Amino acid sequence: MTSRLWKPVAHDAGRSVDLVRYTVALVLLTHPLHALFRSNDVVELAAALTSRGLPGALAWLVIAAELSCALGLLVRRFVVPAALVAMVGLVAGIALFYAPNWFVVGGAAEEGHPGCEFNVLLIGCLTGVAWGARFGEARGLEIIRVASALSLIPHGAYAFVMWDVEGMRGWGHAMGELGFPCGVALVWSIKGLELVSAVLRISRRLVVIGCIGNLLVIVPGMWIAHRLHWFVVGPGENGVEFSVVLIAGAVACILAYAPRSSTSLGEPLPTTYRRAPCP
Repeated sequence: MTSRLWKPVAHDAGRSVDLVRYTVALVLLTHPLHALFRSNDVVELAAALTSRGLPGALAWLVIAAELSCALGLLVRRFVVPAALVAMVGLVAGIALFYAPNWFVVGGAAEEGHPGCEFNVLLIGCLTGVAWGARFGEARGLEIIRVASALSLIPHGAYAFVMWDVEGMRGWGHAMGELGFPCGVALVWSIKGLELVSAVLRISRRLVVIGCIGNLLVIVPGMWIAHRLHWFVVGPGENGVEFSVVLIAGAVACILAYAPRSSTSLGEPLPTTYRRAPCP
């Protein structure tokens, strides 16, 4: 039992992959739906495409493709093609709009020029979802586990690698003004917890504890830093959609890696991956 807690094996990957699939579908769906009710989104996208030498009429094609992919992810038999097409669009978005910047949220994010980390996270999740639908949910969950944890490594490591003392001091004072005690020490602790928790998840050691540690940082940040705005790219910046996908990845791992009841802990955990049944 101790070894299983130290290096656990996912015992219910199917519902976890489905949770991430539905979450990514919801996130992708909000962008074209927002554009359908706010015509300026289409105009702005067309202008951005034109500035890069592409015809502005492609804006409607992009919106239609994103809407189709989001809906396709909700239907199991269309998961693989929908995920593949969505990933092509996300890669194009990185190449056209977001590279070489990385961060979309946090102190290292450049205002007005969001980076590519959100697209990379979605690509990782979609890869896990598609892989799970084709080759078995357990393998897909492993991809999601690593992708969602890797997305948090730069946030946790940035302050330590760059030794951003001034930035952390400013953030700490801001937290103190909000009523949090020991603001500077608190923000350094947050970064340390974020980094260590992500490493635990990647190494598949104490996965549940690592996920809980990440959630202790991400969830309060939705209220404190993002003010519950939704969009982080496209129609807006500094929203919670990036955090929502990260939360889905963490919760998915908790559901799959949490020890089962005492009556089932004695049962052998699966040692091989199973192929997903045909729809």
